[in-house]
Amino acid sequence: MKRVIKNGKIRKKMNKNRILLMRIISLIVIISSIQSCSELNDEDLDIDVSLFYGKWYTRERCTDQNYKVSKENGEFTHRFSLNKNCNIDTFDVKESYSSYVLSGNEISYGSSNIETIIEGTNDTSVTDEVNFEFYVERIIELTEEQMTIEIESKTSGVTNKKILYLYRSSN
Repeated sequence: MKRVIKNGKIRKKMNKNRILLMRIISLIVIISSIQSCSELNDEDLDIDVSLFYGKWYTRERCTDQNYKVSKENGEFTHRFSLNKNCNIDTFDVKESYSSYVLSGNEISYGSSNIETIIEGTNDTSVTDEVNFEFYVERIIELTEEQMTIEIESKTSGVTNKKILYLYRSSN
């Protein structure tokens, strides 16, 4: 009978050791996974900031009325309208001024001042009053000639995502 008790104790001890060993292995796997993911994210977020600065145009609408300018000192200008033809000012042309912070590949903006630069001939204008619950821009690609940005925003409980293609040259 003593032998059975010893075997029972040995088995219990072995099970406890096995459980402890499995927990330690699981913990090591989790820590190494987290570390490797964070290393991948750091690599993904590594952009050449010098390429970010300057004037970027969109080709979807009138380029003279739709561009972003990011300066090295953190100042930001955004001119925007819905006009596709630069010779016909159907919609208002507005310009906003603010500050920005570039952290990794995410761009966040301070509060902005918006001015109407050109009055459109139509009653429809680009709205300057949007209450975003959430707004973030992420640089997906950045080269000397092109910047691709993913814009994620949330208004009235609805999340929207869109891709914006910007170009260094207005042509």
